Amino acid sequence: MIIEICNIKGLRREVEEVRKEIINKEESLDKLIRYCDENGMEHTVIYLNNARRDIFRGIREGILNGTVSLLRLERMMRRINQRINIGKWSNDGGLSICKIRAAYYYNGFDI
Repeated sequence: MIIEICNIKGLRREVEEVRKEIINKEESLDKLIRYCDENGMEHTVIYLNNARRDIFRGIREGILNGTVSLLRLERMMRRINQRINIGKWSNDGGLSICKIRAAYYYNGFDI
């Protein structure tokens, strides 16, 4: 059942269709979690609840053209670290820049 929930075919459809399908899949996931809970599958319930927020995250962000590659974020952190080590940036300044960039990438926060 989890494979059926996670599998979304034909992402090149209308955005609204994909969003509706994600909502339906999330409802199916909730039903599966309830089933596991009612049948004493405690570890599975914990695992699915922890994974719930990230299961469709890539698709949602992809719809909005806002996907963030972990590699891209690591590259940005490496550049900031180089500026701290070689340049004249302070550790606090570098941390502040990292927070701002991460907020932009992950939350859509913009200055």
